[in-house]
Amino acid sequence: MQQTSSDDSQGSETQSHEVVDELTQLRQLLLGAEYDELLALKEWLNDPEALSIKLSTVISEAIAERFKLDKSLAEVMAPTIEGAIQTSIAEDPHALAESLYPVMGPAIRKSISETLTQMLENMNQLLEQSLSPKSLGWRFDAWRTGRSYSEIVLMNTLEYQVEQVFLIHSETSLLVQHVVADFAITKDPDMVSSMLSAIQDYILDSFSVGEDEALNSMRLGDLTVLIEKGPRAVVAAVVRGKVPSEIEVVLKRAVEEIHMRHGKRLADYSGDPDEYTAIEPTLRSCLLYRRQDQADDEEDKKRNIPWLAIGAIVVLLGMFGYFAYEEREVRDNRERVIANLTRQAGILVVGSQVTDEGLFKISGLRDPLSIEPGVAIAGNVYPLPELLFDFKPYISIEPEIVLIRANHVLKPPGTVQMRLEKSTLYLFGESEVSWLKATVDGFKAIPGIEALDVSELVTFDSLLMEIEAAEALIESVSFHFERAEIEPLNTEITIEQLAAKINLLQQLHESRGGTVVVDIYGEADDTGTEQLNRRIERQRAGYVFDALTDAGVSPDSIRAHSIRETMSEDTRFNDAARFVNPGNTHERKVVLRVTSSLKGTR
Repeated sequence: MQQTSSDDSQGSETQSHEVVDELTQLRQLLLGAEYDELLALKEWLNDPEALSIKLSTVISEAIAERFKLDKSLAEVMAPTIEGAIQTSIAEDPHALAESLYPVMGPAIRKSISETLTQMLENMNQLLEQSLSPKSLGWRFDAWRTGRSYSEIVLMNTLEYQVEQVFLIHSETSLLVQHVVADFAITKDPDMVSSMLSAIQDYILDSFSVGEDEALNSMRLGDLTVLIEKGPRAVVAAVVRGKVPSEIEVVLKRAVEEIHMRHGKRLADYSGDPDEYTAIEPTLRSCLLYRRQDQADDEEDKKRNIPWLAIGAIVVLLGMFGYFAYEEREVRDNRERVIANLTRQAGILVVGSQVTDEGLFKISGLRDPLSIEPGVAIAGNVYPLPELLFDFKPYISIEPEIVLIRANHVLKPPGTVQMRLEKSTLYLFGESEVSWLKATVDGFKAIPGIEALDVSELVTFDSLLMEIEAAEALIESVSFHFERAEIEPLNTEITIEQLAAKINLLQQLHESRGGTVVVDIYGEADDTGTEQLNRRIERQRAGYVFDALTDAGVSPDSIRAHSIRETMSEDTRFNDAARFVNPGNTHERKVVLRVTSSLKGTR
């Protein structure tokens, strides 16, 4: 069953091929060689590469022939070219810039030259109009007539000027576009266009004229309206002053260009002027003007030197030079301030700027022991700008600042001088032992000092010297008595003065961690019995003891003795007794002997 189906299928395919072959033979018989050409043409059209090669030989001629017929090719290709240029600029703007460089350079230079020339002419004209007696008369006329000064100037200086140009749709009398010159006095352009159309219609209805004939000009005072009619639109120009013939020619050309480029679109004008903004450059080209001085001979104009403009430029250059000089002085003064601050020890300038308020702000680092920035520059003779300092604190190890810090920390006496050499502090002069000890303990805490040299320093102990002086003064005191009396005769030093000295000595010893005792020795002469003499000696020493305690001396700081008893009974005071009475000859007196813990160190 399956074999039978397969055979039927093969039979059908064979019959189909035979039919195709027969049709092909029939075409060959009917068409002959043209059939082969049609097949070749079909293959060529279906091959894009072959088609591109074939068209490339004729496409340039085809574009040229099409461009001669109308401008539609430019309108169609414009979006494509614009898009290609935008894509090229977005991907690589340098390539287009390099291509335009040979053209843009001369064009820019020419534009700048023409702009400067025009500016010079306008400035000279402005100065002449502002400073001459004629300008004063024009201002008076403006005040008298109620017109603006600019209008009076235009009326007196312009030979003519096209102030406004209207493009009015012929069929609907609607305003299509409107342009106006600078400084021109304008009214509602829609109202003006309607008025012109109404006047045209009135002329046609009131007078026997053909439809192709129309009003071409109107005059009112120093204003003239020129009308140039076209098939679909009318161009009307408002001219102030004497109307030259070339304006009519310009209007005719404008009408022709508008109808050539936009005639089809004007036929279907919908009343939306935004759709016809492309016409504005053509209308603006009609805004011609000529000043009265332009009507003179061009050679005379070239020979006329604009002295007022040149003078004004010289004044401007002088002002510019003055301000440039002032700016340079301010800049130089700022640089001097920074240089002066940089020379100061302990000041590090890291930046400067001018603030929004116009202040010159200087920022950096400053050691607290360095000179104040304002003081550092106060003695300069140059004018100073408005300054604002912003210095953060830091520790400087410059030698000058290190010495200042050493004086601040160590507080040397006036008899001590210091110098710093390679981080070593040298001391010379005289100083207290106590100050030197504190210096040895504290100099390492000063940044910038690593070693201390005291080989040239002489030291002394003023406290010890004061103690010795007080002891010597106390031991030099003696009180003398009459025979058998226990009250002293002499008054070279009072009990109060002696008490003050003993108390001072006690305080000095305590400040050094020592102790002191003052022994009071009473003495009698050799007359009388031994027992009587000892009693008198005790009484005389006791009298001085009591007087000193009454004067404020601590009883623990003084002791009263009989010299005879001390020498015979108490061996602890033998040395003291021998010191008081070395010759062993007695007198009627009281003497004092200081015993301290520091005497052993002297």
